[in-house]
Amino acid sequence: MQKVKNPFFFIVMILFAAVLISLAACQSGGGNDNNAADDDDSGADDDSGDDDQSSDDDNDTGAGADDDSGNLDCNDYTADAADPPGACGIHRDSPLPALTGPYCVGTVIDYWVDESRDETFTPADPNDKRELMVQIWYPADPDLQGDPAPYVSPQVADWVRTTKLPTDPPLPSDWASQFVPYAVYEAPFTTVKKKFPLVIFSPGLTMNQELYTAFLEGLASRGYVVVGIDHPYISGLTVFPDGTEIEGTHHYLEPWLRSANKVTTADVRFVLDQLTAMNSPDADKEDFRCRFDLDKPGVFGHSFGGSASAEVCLVDSRFRAGADMDGSIWGDAVQQGTDRPFLMLLSENSFQTDSTMQTFWSNLHGPGLRGDITGALHGNFSDVGLIYNAFCTVPPPTDFELGSIDAMRAVYIVNETLRAFFDINLKGADPNLYMDELLGFEEVTWTQK
Repeated sequence: MQKVKNPFFFIVMILFAAVLISLAACQSGGGNDNNAADDDDSGADDDSGDDDQSSDDDNDTGAGADDDSGNLDCNDYTADAADPPGACGIHRDSPLPALTGPYCVGTVIDYWVDESRDETFTPADPNDKRELMVQIWYPADPDLQGDPAPYVSPQVADWVRTTKLPTDPPLPSDWASQFVPYAVYEAPFTTVKKKFPLVIFSPGLTMNQELYTAFLEGLASRGYVVVGIDHPYISGLTVFPDGTEIEGTHHYLEPWLRSANKVTTADVRFVLDQLTAMNSPDADKEDFRCRFDLDKPGVFGHSFGGSASAEVCLVDSRFRAGADMDGSIWGDAVQQGTDRPFLMLLSENSFQTDSTMQTFWSNLHGPGLRGDITGALHGNFSDVGLIYNAFCTVPPPTDFELGSIDAMRAVYIVNETLRAFFDINLKGADPNLYMDELLGFEEVTWTQK
């Protein structure tokens, strides 16, 4: 293992290796025995992650079949269809970064119930099943017009203002209406006849997936379908369609963290099950039929969500690549690693002080790329810095965990690194296309394994 400030040779080698190994995994339909095996401790139903689900037969279920409404043929959609030229034409007065990809972005929010899993956080109610709120960001045509989707719900906006980010003075009561996303709610899916790679996102402990909108809609603009999960009892504030609010717990003891990690891992796997069903040519949501490239899904997460990403890449062979943004690792992946290409994008000094990161990194048996960002702290891997800069003029409290790096600069580095990593490992892009930009990040020290 080597660590250098300007590792042109080493980054080329590791990214090129990532392409080869990832593509080989896609062609073979599976990884090593550890990745292919269903882990009874993962918290997922036995049918949610077995190897059969990663076969071409399952991924192409219904391809070429006619549906009742429009004789849809999934073979009309290909992963290598050309993207439109130019960039999204939507411009907004927003603290969020503008979209830079060839697509504008649509988004929808959905509510899913995993009937195969009991809700472990409500043991007194034997009938309670695991419920999830998810938000899907997806490519829309570059000439899309429309009002912005809400950044967060009114309940979450109030919770952020009073509980999650209690600034002095407080955030304005209408702060969320001023924090304007670029995505349009329920916009039509792009008319480009292309199927897009899926990337599933898991947020940090007591964080909401909406608080990472800069990354999620940014990836969608680059040609991904991105799905953010709110994990009830673990994420910040989950609001169900009937108005029920569930605030995440704040336990930091290792047994609770390991148990909760099994739940979030199972949540991610269930979400991929649901997306697989949505991809069918006769699925309920017409816009999403045949639009997902199920051969090459990826997963990433921040903090506790990064741990779920590592575990998913170990236990579920359907996933082709994963990324951890500054998260300690709490599952079996610490000792077993994964053979999937894996990115660790970390704050300053976190790797040096976190034994779980060190052990996981040493046990990776696939290609690994680590970026340590000088001046970044834990909160810089979210929208928190952008929110604070938009409304506050005094230095942030230490518990916001914002470093000396400019908030927008940190978001840009994370966005471009995620795009490069997933382009290479999910789209098969040439690593050399990204070398100049990655090496131009003077704040980042790259390490390859």
